[in-house]
Amino acid sequence: MQSIEKLSIIIPTHRNPLGVQAFLESLEKQVEIGFIQLEVLVVSNLNDPQLDEILAKSWTFPVKGFVSGVIGVNAARNTGVRLASGDWFYFVDDDCRFIHPDHLSRLHQIIRTTREPIVGVGGGYTIADKSSLADIAYMLTCQHWLDMSKTDEGDFHLVGGNACICRKIFDAGYTYNESILFGGAETEFNLRLCGQGFRFNYNSKLNLLHETKMTLGSLCRKAFLQGMGWGIREYYGVKEMSSKKMTLVEYLASQNYSGLAKSLLSVQLYLYDMFYLTGFNYFKAYKKTEIHQWNAFLGLVQEFERRTLQTLKNTKMGRFYQRGLLRRRGARR
Repeated sequence: MQSIEKLSIIIPTHRNPLGVQAFLESLEKQVEIGFIQLEVLVVSNLNDPQLDEILAKSWTFPVKGFVSGVIGVNAARNTGVRLASGDWFYFVDDDCRFIHPDHLSRLHQIIRTTREPIVGVGGGYTIADKSSLADIAYMLTCQHWLDMSKTDEGDFHLVGGNACICRKIFDAGYTYNESILFGGAETEFNLRLCGQGFRFNYNSKLNLLHETKMTLGSLCRKAFLQGMGWGIREYYGVKEMSSKKMTLVEYLASQNYSGLAKSLLSVQLYLYDMFYLTGFNYFKAYKKTEIHQWNAFLGLVQEFERRTLQTLKNTKMGRFYQRGLLRRRGARR
């Protein structure tokens, strides 16, 4: 395994200077580092004067700001990779911050014991106590995704906002797919590596606080974008991998929430799943990353119709609904 002396923290950001500041302040509180050298690269999609002021402050570690010049989290990640000098690259989102003062020391210790086929380590997300139902629902989707990817040889996934990848992967020519702008943007990269026999190590001791501050609307938008990312992965021939089969609904049922909380969260997750599949079908139909709102709305209606029919198909109402749906489809032709 390559050297582990220097760590490059790469923070892709877009119009969230206060989030970057919160992360840097949490980095200042790290009492143990483990790594001999540390550098921080903040890569903004566009010029941000407020961010420049924050980065110009006197930090106790080297902080440099760069601009990728284009919209998209993967473009910012690739820019950071080209400019970083570390042995390992730690990708952290601009709405995350450290929980434990010895986080980097834990990271260093875990990397020290890492051997191939493991080429990346990372944690999941923890949310604040007063988070919204939408925040909790999104956290559950991320945790479900991580838990379903675990194997004896290593894991298939790391979340993009908490992933430390060894430099040799990028030296070998691997890059993030810049056609995936937002929403599960790292997944195609992870699965492409797994397709070549590499694996990751998810460790809950490396969890970060994730301040998503989501509403139901932003959760649905996030799901739609992640569904589009799934469509793009399929377009490039990169297939999903998982070691276990458990739906989001089944995963929620296994969690330690009250009956009322589970009922409320099930609505959030139902909408998340519906918008996720709509995003997938949207890209599959149009092969575009630009979102035409009317076409997206029609796709959502079709997905809702499909689910309604699936639920009611064995009832009189369902058969009546199906006949009307078939007539409408015939009229469109």
